[in-house]
Amino acid sequence: MWPTAKELRSLCDNSPRAHRELRSLYERLWSGVLGLELRQVIDPVLDYKDYAMTIVSPGLDEPDAPLRFGQFAADFLRQVTDTLAESQLPLLAGQSVELDNYQRYRNCLLERFEKSPMDFALLMRDCLIREQCIFQQFSSTDQPLPADDDCGPPASKQIRLQSDARRDNIALKMLLETGIDSEAPRLQELTSSIRSTCDTLLERLSVRAKLKFVGKGVYESELAQLARDAQDTLESLQRLRDCQLLSADEAAVTGMRLLASCLVMNSQSDRVIKKGKAKYELRLRHLCPHYLSQRLLTLRVAVLTEELMQSLETLNQEQLEKLHSESGLESRSGQCRSSASGEVVLKMKFTSLPRETSHSGGGVCHQKFALVAFTELDSNEFRLPDGALSLALCCSQPVVFIDSQKPAATVTVLHDSLAALPGRLGFETELVKSANDVNKPPSLNKSLCDFVFACLKHAKDFCPKLWSEGLVFGFASKAAAASKLLCQPNYPIGSFLLRFSETTSYLSVTWKRSDSHVEALEPFSPEELKSSKLEQLLAGKAKLRYLVKPDGSHQAKDIALRPLLQSGWSQRGRASLDGYVPRAVLDQDDESIITESDMSALQLGGIAEEVTLRELMGQDDSDG
Repeated sequence: MWPTAKELRSLCDNSPRAHRELRSLYERLWSGVLGLELRQVIDPVLDYKDYAMTIVSPGLDEPDAPLRFGQFAADFLRQVTDTLAESQLPLLAGQSVELDNYQRYRNCLLERFEKSPMDFALLMRDCLIREQCIFQQFSSTDQPLPADDDCGPPASKQIRLQSDARRDNIALKMLLETGIDSEAPRLQELTSSIRSTCDTLLERLSVRAKLKFVGKGVYESELAQLARDAQDTLESLQRLRDCQLLSADEAAVTGMRLLASCLVMNSQSDRVIKKGKAKYELRLRHLCPHYLSQRLLTLRVAVLTEELMQSLETLNQEQLEKLHSESGLESRSGQCRSSASGEVVLKMKFTSLPRETSHSGGGVCHQKFALVAFTELDSNEFRLPDGALSLALCCSQPVVFIDSQKPAATVTVLHDSLAALPGRLGFETELVKSANDVNKPPSLNKSLCDFVFACLKHAKDFCPKLWSEGLVFGFASKAAAASKLLCQPNYPIGSFLLRFSETTSYLSVTWKRSDSHVEALEPFSPEELKSSKLEQLLAGKAKLRYLVKPDGSHQAKDIALRPLLQSGWSQRGRASLDGYVPRAVLDQDDESIITESDMSALQLGGIAEEVTLRELMGQDDSDG
């Protein structure tokens, strides 16, 4: 039976260490939303229809699983509503702060449950299992959990209870050594249990791959336990295949899925380290180091162009295999040597990588490129009946970096060669996001806030007129800018737009060279803009003819830039110390100026909604 919230609260009162473990568990799984206050609301739901055993059973792939989770969600929502109305809110009515927090936590839980009941139930299952381990550990003694690097036999009682894979593996080994008949009920029961354990383990690996990293701590401890369970399950599958209790096809597919999942789950921490000029070191981490070390064939590293980087996530299996075998890309391969910690190190040297290039203004533009690692897995134990290798191709995320700066990992793509065989189900393309939980950050080596502030600083220092007049397209990627120019047939040849570079945060130009080709110019460096105004640089480029504005309209460059090149703008000082130039509303005689700050003052006075633009400019409606 799972511990109730009351039992957990009593344990926390008696054991500070248990309290810290539970708080860390809730923070890691639920981002602090679920706590003991709301945990007691879930207890009646778990007891009702024995839901606690339902959501932890290994039948998540059964056809009625979505229906079970949907019913679980409905019962949970009803129980939360009834509990809040009857007991919780009156108890907290005299404490406004606790009441606000309770309502906020409750709303977060309801929102998460309504969005995806199945994901919520999977998290609840892991939470219950870990709660039970903590409760059993600290209810008898106040000892810390096993160390993160403890890869030996589990010593504590709760670890033995948790590791069904270890128990089944030992029992299967003992039965096979005694020469028991393959039709024995005990052996059939173990086979069924190992299948269920393998399915549950694959689901847990998938859940862990989607969770964010929150430091080492308990997460590393759970990784160590998952590694031990995976290794025991792989050994059990091999024994079942040898004694023909599992078919060769089932053993090959299941074994390779488990092997590749152990590698992919932790590939979010892959990294490239620059050791010197053109020398790089790629480090990969994975689970089951002792089992995988002899089954990792090679790491093949290729240099990707920027176009391939943009489309890597959408490549299908045939395109990926072509990319893997294409000789035009510079690549290196070498045998993998795994350490006891599960880290694979591959040293490589590239002599013809894209180099830094200088443009007319003397500034340096860092070329953007990526290294992608193809990890080939092979296992002799899980060969197909025809002798073909069951190969899993793991395409590690493109590790993008600029010169010697730190890389930013984005995605991992996994393919299985068994998927191409007729009548067999292999892997589908699986994307594992990075720890930042973003697809493609605007800046490849900076946070989003750093990127935005760098763009605003560049606009304030070098192009306040263009920015204040709304002529800059803004924070659009290179691909989005190209799509904007090509998808609109009314944009003539020579149309261009202004955008901030994703890598440098400098202002860049993307222009339409032909009906089917778009070209991005090198960003304007601060050195160029200090010697010449940006408006003058744009006016001097004859191939740029029509300026595309953010609202979608386009205008001849000379007409669009004419107000910015007039002397009136240069004579007028900056409106404030921070360099921001507000949009100005000018009359025909250029005598009165009403800025955005004046408009804000009028709005605060409550009259801006009734005043027309002509009245703000000091003219009468009767003037005609």
